[in-house]
Amino acid sequence: MKIKLIRMPFNATVGGGYDFNAPSILPLSIGILAGSLRSNGFSVDIDDLNIKFHRDKESNPNIFLDLHRSIDYINGKEDIELENEIKLALDKTQMGGYDIFLLSFSNLYLGYKSILLSFCYYIKKKFGRMIIAGGISKASIDDIEYNLKNKNIVDYFITGYGEDSIINLLKGIRDNTSIKNVEGVIFHKGEYAYNSPRGRNYNINAKPDFDGLPISLYKRKIRKKEIFIIPLKFDKRCDYSCTFCSSSIHSQKNNEILEAKKAVMLIKKLKEKYNSPFFSFFDNTFNSSRKFVEEFCLEMIDNNLEVYWTDSARLDAHTLTDKNIELMRKAGCIGLCYGLESASQRMLNYIEKGITLKNASMLLKKLSEAGIWNEINLIAGLPYEREEDIDNTIEFVNRNKDFINSYSLTSFILMKNSGLYIDATKYGLENIQESSKVDYKGYHANLGLKHKEFDFIFDEKYGLKWPEKIKQINYSYNKIRSNIKVPAPIPIYNHLPILFYLYSQYDDKGKIRKEYYKLKRNILFKIMLKPDLLYSHIESTPNLKLLVNKLRVW
Repeated sequence: MKIKLIRMPFNATVGGGYDFNAPSILPLSIGILAGSLRSNGFSVDIDDLNIKFHRDKESNPNIFLDLHRSIDYINGKEDIELENEIKLALDKTQMGGYDIFLLSFSNLYLGYKSILLSFCYYIKKKFGRMIIAGGISKASIDDIEYNLKNKNIVDYFITGYGEDSIINLLKGIRDNTSIKNVEGVIFHKGEYAYNSPRGRNYNINAKPDFDGLPISLYKRKIRKKEIFIIPLKFDKRCDYSCTFCSSSIHSQKNNEILEAKKAVMLIKKLKEKYNSPFFSFFDNTFNSSRKFVEEFCLEMIDNNLEVYWTDSARLDAHTLTDKNIELMRKAGCIGLCYGLESASQRMLNYIEKGITLKNASMLLKKLSEAGIWNEINLIAGLPYEREEDIDNTIEFVNRNKDFINSYSLTSFILMKNSGLYIDATKYGLENIQESSKVDYKGYHANLGLKHKEFDFIFDEKYGLKWPEKIKQINYSYNKIRSNIKVPAPIPIYNHLPILFYLYSQYDDKGKIRKEYYKLKRNILFKIMLKPDLLYSHIESTPNLKLLVNKLRVW
């Protein structure tokens, strides 16, 4: 049984072929799956078409934004332009000689349904081999299944973290035994038959193996220094109840965490194998356990690993004590990303964030003074958000701008497995529907997300109906983005290499900030020189005043 595991292309927000938008971090999910399969005796080759696709100046990922076009294609309508784009991507990897294709998609990006339908249809038609697709949510599969009904295109879907599900599925296929009880597998037998809604969560003991990926493409040179970032995850805990999030305890209880000693030994091995001291940890919350923070940092210090690392954390005074902040910095922590979501206490209470703005402000100051780069995540347009909530968020960020180094801002999107979705009545939401199944022509956003870009639409029972809510979400996004005095973020794939470079060169955070913004200006200048990108900004902005403001923020 010969297997090919491929990370499939996903649509980039600014088009293909731009080096600044190409991924700069190894795909952790591919590494974990490859390591798990190989350790269980399966022969698997791996590749990353996403990074190859976006490094190709001929590629046009925006062609996959039209879902109806892809649906027409899989229903037999000839589409030479679309098919040529698929061939352009697949020609970058070896496709012949395999029995099974494991295709990893991502539903975090626009156009993922079109990409999945189009690529799977072409691969099945061209090679006639088994296709197992993963990386997308159960809700997304439900929607995709509607378009795949009675078509033998995807043989199996994997839901949730896939390493255990895929191994058990492949063993069943290899040994010709029943797969009916394999968790997290959706398969097609005349009609789709559903097993367990999700597979086992992330196997915390799985060790990544990136051998076979185009390693050189992930390396970035910053001022002639090569930066190569290794991803890792050793803590899947999320014991909190944030109502907007699909990883909260409304959906599942995550309590597994790798022992600190084992985590540090794994970091040591990966550092030696790939000859790089730069690590990006992808934990839900690094400081979910005060005990783990202390043990992990002491192990890192005792082993004198001399690595630089970033992670996500929670602005929690119980775990981010003065002692732990000092230990984290000594252990190599250079940056943390915090889900603040909103700087309105009323909104924080509504989404059950469990933090106070007073503590958040205090901790941001302490972490910054310790030399750690602070990044906050904000969400625009939460349910029942009012004008004063938006103003409070802007005021908080600007008041703490000396301690907030960068930020990310996203528009609120209702997630199927979130508390807001599951307990919609409790939180005052009603009339929840899948946007793709609603013929909605009442509103076209000139600036911001369009109706079709939301998985679900909803009404606030005691507030705005959807036609007004989508306007409010986009209004909130644009007002926050235009009025925050913290510099706008660099495209994500350039942010981390620059941060790692600067912390490896300088000890003084003031110097690091100065050089960061200098490098950022150079990158954004290159971006704005791209004619088609500049045109897209002009086209999407309804008047000159907003365009000038937009470019100023950039």
